Amino acid sequence: MMNKSQAAELIPETRKRSMFLVLSAFTLAIALIYAFGIGLPYSVEIGIFAIFVVLTGIPHGAVDHIVAADVFGLKQTFSDQVRFYGTYLLTMIALGAVWIMSPVTGFIIFIVISVFHFGQGDLNWMTKGVSTALSWMLYISRGVMLITVPVIAHLEITAPIIEAAAGFDLFEQGWLVENALLISLVSIAQHFVLMIFLAGRVSKRYLVQEYILVALLALIFLFAHPLVSFGIYFGIWHSLNHFFELRDHLSGQQSTTGFFSLYKRTVPFTLISFLGLFFLWYLLDVTGSENQMISLLFILISVLTLPHMLLINQMYQKK
Repeated sequence: MMNKSQAAELIPETRKRSMFLVLSAFTLAIALIYAFGIGLPYSVEIGIFAIFVVLTGIPHGAVDHIVAADVFGLKQTFSDQVRFYGTYLLTMIALGAVWIMSPVTGFIIFIVISVFHFGQGDLNWMTKGVSTALSWMLYISRGVMLITVPVIAHLEITAPIIEAAAGFDLFEQGWLVENALLISLVSIAQHFVLMIFLAGRVSKRYLVQEYILVALLALIFLFAHPLVSFGIYFGIWHSLNHFFELRDHLSGQQSTTGFFSLYKRTVPFTLISFLGLFFLWYLLDVTGSENQMISLLFILISVLTLPHMLLINQMYQKK
C-alpha cells in the first residue's frame, strides 16, 4: 500500500482533493443536465468538444519533443533532431498509409492504441509495484470502458461517423444494436470489478476516489452527447492530467518547471496541428459532410496518438 509520502509524490494533480472536487462537480453537472432530459443545444455541444480539444487535447501531445529529449537523452544536435522527428513522422505516415489502404485496419489500430493509452494514462500512478500483467489488465479494462460506452450507447450518433471513417455500418450488426445498453453496462461493471485487485495496494482514500471518478465517467458517457462526454474526458481527465504529470516528470529541467511554462512550449506544434485541421475543415466544408469532417478529425487524432503513446509508454518505463 502507498504510504503518505509515496502518495504525495505519485498522485496526479487532478486527483488531489481540491482540484478533484472541482473537476468532478463540473463532470457531474454536465451529466445531470442530460440525465434529467434537459440537454444542450447542438452548437454548445460542438463548442464544448472544440474548446477541450483546442485547449488541452491537441496541446498535450505537443511537448513530445521535450519528453523524447528526457527519455532518450537527445541533444539539440542535427542528428538527434533528425532521429526524433524522422521516427515520429514515419510512424505517423505509416499509420496514415494504413488508413488509406485499409480503413477497417486503421480503425482497429486506433481502437487498440486508444484503449491502452487511455487506460495507462489514467491508472499508471496507481499501479506502482503492481505486476506487469495486472497493470496491463487494468489499463485495458479502463480503456475498454472509456471507448465502448460512448460509442455503443449512442450508436445513432457514432455509427455514421464510424461509417464515414472506416466504411462499415454498425447498424448492420443486429446483435450490437439490440444489446447496446447491456454491452455498455457490462463494460462498466467489468472495470468496477477488476479495480478490486487494487484494494490493499493503494490507499483506501485514493481507491474510493477512483471509483467515484469511474462512476462519474460512466454517468456522463451513458447520458451525454458522445462529443461532449469524450471532450470532457479527453480534455480534463486525460490531457489536463497529462500536463501536470509531465510538469512533475520534467521538473528537473529549469525551463519546464511550471505548468504555464510547459504549456507555452506546446504553441509551435499546436499551431501546426491546427493548420492541418483548418485545411481539413476547409476541404470538408466544401463538400458539406459533417460526419466526414468529424471522422477525419479522429483519424488525425489516431495518427498523432500512435507515436505519442509509444513515447509516453517509454516515459512511464523510465519513471
